[in-house]
Amino acid sequence: MELARAAISAADPERLVREFLGNATINKDYDLSSYKRIFVLGAGKAAGYMARGAENVFGNAERGREVNDRLGNTGQSVQVTDGLVVVKDGYGAPGLERVRQVEASHPIPDERGAAAARGLLELAGRAGEDDLVICLISGGGSALTALPAPGLTLADLRLSVDVLLKCGADIGEVNAVRKHLTMAAAGRLAVAAFPATVLTLIISDVIGDDLDVIASGLTVPDKSTFADALAVVERYSLKEKFAPAVLARLEAGARGENEETPKPGDPVFRRVENHVLCSNRDALDAAAEAAAKLGYRVIKIEEPVTGEARDAARRLVAMASETVQTDSSVAVTNVARTDSSADNNSTKTEQPICLLAGGETTVTVKGEGKGGRAQEFTLAAALAIEGRRDTLVFSFGTDGSDCTTDAAGALADSFTVARSRKLWLDPERHLEQNDAHTFFRELGDLIVTGPTGTNVNDLYGVIVG
Repeated sequence: MELARAAISAADPERLVREFLGNATINKDYDLSSYKRIFVLGAGKAAGYMARGAENVFGNAERGREVNDRLGNTGQSVQVTDGLVVVKDGYGAPGLERVRQVEASHPIPDERGAAAARGLLELAGRAGEDDLVICLISGGGSALTALPAPGLTLADLRLSVDVLLKCGADIGEVNAVRKHLTMAAAGRLAVAAFPATVLTLIISDVIGDDLDVIASGLTVPDKSTFADALAVVERYSLKEKFAPAVLARLEAGARGENEETPKPGDPVFRRVENHVLCSNRDALDAAAEAAAKLGYRVIKIEEPVTGEARDAARRLVAMASETVQTDSSVAVTNVARTDSSADNNSTKTEQPICLLAGGETTVTVKGEGKGGRAQEFTLAAALAIEGRRDTLVFSFGTDGSDCTTDAAGALADSFTVARSRKLWLDPERHLEQNDAHTFFRELGDLIVTGPTGTNVNDLYGVIVG
């Protein structure tokens, strides 16, 4: 939990936005006095607290006067004219004054999200050439702004998302399809705001920080095409599972009969700036620093963890095991160096290691259980470390919600499997049924943080010694 708190704190959305906007205004990177109006728009799990960070800088007249004083401006104070953000249920930020906040369903979209998308497009459309639109984007924004494309219903979208999330596709593949089924994603929010200046601040939940994938790229040109979306459907054999209207739209688009999403080179994006404030790497670095302070020898895996959760778990456990067996520095020699003969006073002490990694795995759902990728990772890892000495594994999502469960993740040690069998639990069966949540709930080994207000993917760890 010390590591979880450190990781989540590093991705504090309110602080990140406040610092960026505060520094930008003080350093005069943005001449706010040149804009007639400022609109704040946002979508994602962190959007509420990001909006609170923006309001903290110039949310009302009093704060606006403070900004003017720092900048040496005269005249009307800088403040937010109007704003709207949409967040996942339970992820709202209290205390917003100028920015309206609505909640919607995630990961399966609902009518509230569709209405919020319409509201965001309408508000963006009110902005003129002399206005500034600040967009606050974080993971979850795709589901929260799922406005069906012409000819599709919300039920069509809901079925499509459910199928995509269970088939094992990665987030880039999922969003390539979603962007071609909805009307706010893939740069269309920037199109609606044109010719206003758009400043987009992003908290990334995508490995590699691909801007057109994070929240389906609301203000970013789309590199994917209808043909790419249709290829995803074919790759995972989803044609029979999608609604006929969805399949028809994708096929028509691939034939060039539907207008493509806005692409790189579109002049709309000349007035858009996108800045990533934080990503999984920042959370991983913070967790590693916390582990070092707790006395662990930290091994940080630079390569992000991806692929099927159960396969990734076995790989990480094997990596930790190999490190213990081959790395002689796990047994640390402490030397009191007072003179040339200090080596005679050396003593060996065992220092526990903490192997840490970040990323986002996938799960191909074949069973009827309840769980999420972090919990499935931990259950597979528990089986891999059964009977080993002094080993603990964990995985958690920084957003505090692993798939549709109320847990962020789970932890397991060398004796988890043995304990479970004494309770008549069958770990292999729970893994087969994608039912890790029930397994760890019965053991009391879920990691529960509640909604964190942020989202920068998952963290994984193996502690030995």
